[in-house]
Amino acid sequence: PLLASRKGGMIDIIKHGENGYFIDINKGGDLQEKIDLLLKNNNNFSKMKQQARKSYVLNYTPHTNYKLLIRIYRNIISSYY
Repeated sequence: PLLASRKGGMIDIIKHGENGYFIDINKGGDLQEKIDLLLKNNNNFSKMKQQARKSYVLNYTPHTNYKLLIRIYRNIISSYY
């Protein structure tokens, strides 16, 4: 499972409560709370771990990124011809 703030690209990757948790950087102790939440509920941790892996395999492998980049390049090239 992922633990991150709602800054940058993480908002597109994390599905709060499904494959990770967002951390409130303005709330002291929030990181520890989320870690405790994961460690205290092993069943939830296992489900989140599976969802995080599934998300990675479907969206973020090198092969997936390669296909996405090729599609982007082809669209750019075709817009000029």
